Amino acid sequence: MVEPQEIQEFLQNATHINASIRQQLALDQENQPAWVATIPEKEIITYKEAGSRFKIFHSFEEDYLVLLFKGDVVIDGDLNDQWIDDCLKGLTWTGPLLGVLIDGNLTVRGDIVDDPAVSVYVLEDLSCDFVFSKDGGVSVNGNATVKYGVYGENKEGMFIVFGKLYTPYIVDLEHSMPQKAACNHIYFVAQDKMEKEEVFIYYGESSKYAQEETHLLLNPLVWNDDAKFSIDQFVKLVKSGENPFLEKDQIQIKKQITDNIDFSEIEKNFLGKSKLINKKVTAKLDSHKLLNKNIVEQVSEQEMIENDTNSMLDEQEIQEFLHNADQINASIRQQLALDQENQQAWVATVPEKEIITFKEAGIRFKISQYFEEDDLVLLLKGDVVIDGDLNDQWIDDCLKGLTWTGRLFGVLIDGNLTIRGDIVDDPAVNVYVLKDLSCDFIFSKNGGITVKGDARAKYGVYGEYNDGLLIVFGKLFTPYIIDQDHCMPQEAACNHIYFIAQDRAEKEGVFIDCGDSSEDAREETHLLLDPLVWNEDAEFSIDQFVKLVKSGENPFKYIKDK
Repeated sequence: MVEPQEIQEFLQNATHINASIRQQLALDQENQPAWVATIPEKEIITYKEAGSRFKIFHSFEEDYLVLLFKGDVVIDGDLNDQWIDDCLKGLTWTGPLLGVLIDGNLTVRGDIVDDPAVSVYVLEDLSCDFVFSKDGGVSVNGNATVKYGVYGENKEGMFIVFGKLYTPYIVDLEHSMPQKAACNHIYFVAQDKMEKEEVFIYYGESSKYAQEETHLLLNPLVWNDDAKFSIDQFVKLVKSGENPFLEKDQIQIKKQITDNIDFSEIEKNFLGKSKLINKKVTAKLDSHKLLNKNIVEQVSEQEMIENDTNSMLDEQEIQEFLHNADQINASIRQQLALDQENQQAWVATVPEKEIITFKEAGIRFKISQYFEEDDLVLLLKGDVVIDGDLNDQWIDDCLKGLTWTGRLFGVLIDGNLTIRGDIVDDPAVNVYVLKDLSCDFIFSKNGGITVKGDARAKYGVYGEYNDGLLIVFGKLFTPYIIDQDHCMPQEAACNHIYFIAQDRAEKEGVFIDCGDSSEDAREETHLLLDPLVWNEDAEFSIDQFVKLVKSGENPFKYIKDK
């Protein structure tokens, strides 16, 4: 039996959290207030109008509709699809209606249940019991108080809090959501029906070396009959006042932990931007982005070229896709020619600078961030023009001559950002643009890029993995969107192509949606790409893709036509 100090401190903290919940449950039992459901005046408006009036971030078409509540909302029960349907009774509309927008506070004596997909925008504060965030979107401009915890599953949806989050438990797997709260809390990685060894609870440095064993810290009652994690049973325990984690004297480590592991210190500076995802959780949860590398027979490209009848791709869909790709490429070539004719002198512009805390940045500019309040950000007070790339080196150059004490992460631009070059988020660049962005290409990886206005990326955007994010509150104008498990827009406000790929992905791991037939022929869609996008190991190269696009070449060519 091994009882390292880190584990004991973690369990003691879990006991403190549970004690606070039990105390609150007792107070609620003594002072049961009368709840009066409140529904203010309602109106159905377009997302275009909602964006103009309330500056909300969304990924819907401008003519899609949203139900607007003009004031505070109080719900005695859960907020789910059924509640929204009840609110819509008696109203008439034409067109797709997706979600609700609350111009006030939202108080729920129950849960927010985003299943199958509920989109909720709260312009002031939120208070509820639990948040289940899945395929929709829950966005809170103010603070969010979630009595029992929040759960985020897969990357399709998001849970965004621009103010502070108060909650005891954050359960997350590949979801765009806060990873820390403004109160004592526990964050861990799990998904409903996940195997025990894939659950990861960070309790300190040694947990990284014993990832398959951290599930032993959970109360056995959180597992279902198949010995898999049950979010429903976890929540049931918490709401009943039971501790979902073991008590200090219950912990038993079944596997021997080697003596060379240092148990002496707990990592105190765990940052929200850095998700400690269990490395063994390789299954991608996005249902339409699964990389089925193991279900296809290894058929050579030459064999497929010689035998067209083997292809499951529809020829008409292919031709329509390639025609669209040609149109996009023609627009890029035309722009390149215009740029060549009208070469303008670029003058790099860096306005007055100041280093401020994220707390001050949040109050002054209402930005959503996952850093500590006393962490620092470089504020640029006006429009910025860069002749070259925005990367770590550019930020370091901007910081020359300045002094500060503490940790500094990223830049905040109180104006427009214009770049004759790329945004290169590698290893981690955090950029907040309060107006519009214009650049050549965006590489979004482990940091965060937020644009309050419109974003124009001349040659495309690329998002890799779910540690970072790219959020555009206005419109995105770009020809190519390349995505692999990243929180980012999947549509643009102009003619574009979206596809799934990651740098150095094998060919069968690339998926291009060229029509209905592409779902049945996922392993073949890579044939739509120009052979020049593959590296020497026959893997996708994002650098070679971008090089083709910037040179005016079409990155799409169906190999069977060659």
